Amino acid sequence: MRRRPPAVVRAVIMTLVLAAACSGGATTAPTADAPTTSEPPSPAPSTTGPIAATLPSTTATTGEAAPAAPPAPTTTLVTPPTTVAGTTPVFLTVFSHNERTASRYDAYATDPAGYAVWRAALLDVARLLHERGVRYSWQTDYLMVDAIERFEADALAADPGPTDAKPLITYLVEDLGVSVEPHAHECIDPPRVGDCTREPYDYADVVARITEVTGVVPAPVIGGTSEAERSLEEFAACIPGNVTDKPWCPTILTGFAGTRGGHATDDHHSGVWRPSGFGAEDFLVDDPSGRIANVGRGYSLGAFSSFGGAEVDPLTFITDLADRLADGRAPAGRMYTATLNFNEDALIERDLLDDIAAVLDALQPLVDEGRVIYANFPEVIAAWEHHYGAEPNIFAYEP
Repeated sequence: MRRRPPAVVRAVIMTLVLAAACSGGATTAPTADAPTTSEPPSPAPSTTGPIAATLPSTTATTGEAAPAAPPAPTTTLVTPPTTVAGTTPVFLTVFSHNERTASRYDAYATDPAGYAVWRAALLDVARLLHERGVRYSWQTDYLMVDAIERFEADALAADPGPTDAKPLITYLVEDLGVSVEPHAHECIDPPRVGDCTREPYDYADVVARITEVTGVVPAPVIGGTSEAERSLEEFAACIPGNVTDKPWCPTILTGFAGTRGGHATDDHHSGVWRPSGFGAEDFLVDDPSGRIANVGRGYSLGAFSSFGGAEVDPLTFITDLADRLADGRAPAGRMYTATLNFNEDALIERDLLDDIAAVLDALQPLVDEGRVIYANFPEVIAAWEHHYGAEPNIFAYEP
């Protein structure tokens, strides 16, 4: 069993300090040099095609807030991962998200001791993924962003060591190469549907909150949606905020949950394409002029014991797809994708760190051979454009 790093132990000690020191200050991200990554140098992404025209060249932008003119932001460039000649790989994204569901996240979002536990767990898993060469996509709704605003300054002052004296999200981006992305069960107002329980935030509002609180501009990734929540046409036209006056224009779709939401109608295709719509008949039709590219999730639930009863075991899906590409049972020379995800409350409450390490251990031989390549969601799109000319691939896996 993998011994938990001392960050969580420090979290327990920190709670007494935080309870006395907590003043609810907001965090700002200091200016720093662009981070280095474990990826080898790669050519710049393609500058042709509708997605390339709209995809920013950064996964995140950080800058130090200042009363007057702020300094120029530093940027983390999105470059396509290097592939092995003669090999058609599976591009694998490991991602997590948290929710705006109070019953699940209030324990971490409203209490300094709970926040310290969540913070330490996020650092633990981000470090583990970074050590294994995983390009982690971290997706967040507004509750934990509010918690960062409320508690991060005091957590950092109490113990600056775990993040090298940087605010949490700044450290994740600059030191661990994390892609920050929004996840939202939107409040759509009007007609005021969706999750409007506490704040009437939609995706644009969540993006604005992330930027305001952390100093990081999230990648243009839709971290989950369904036809029941919003249409593709609405996303493509840019989302107006319910609170912010800054519209948000995403270019990448992930975690499409089908017609009803939840996970009963998840789409399980592998590949990248530009859906023609969110309906059952047009989602799997590529629109060459489409603004938004979908990253096929494959079978992502259940690998880390977050969800039970998965139709196809995610690890089996990835290894079998890689084998089919190697022996010709799946067409070579196309873009193939897979994802693995976990919820952050499950990470803590089910102690998933060892499970995640075990899955990474099982995948390591495929990674060493170049048959599986870790990439965050913006890097997947960069690879699709650079290595495959933005040619669509909609691969239906049959066990």
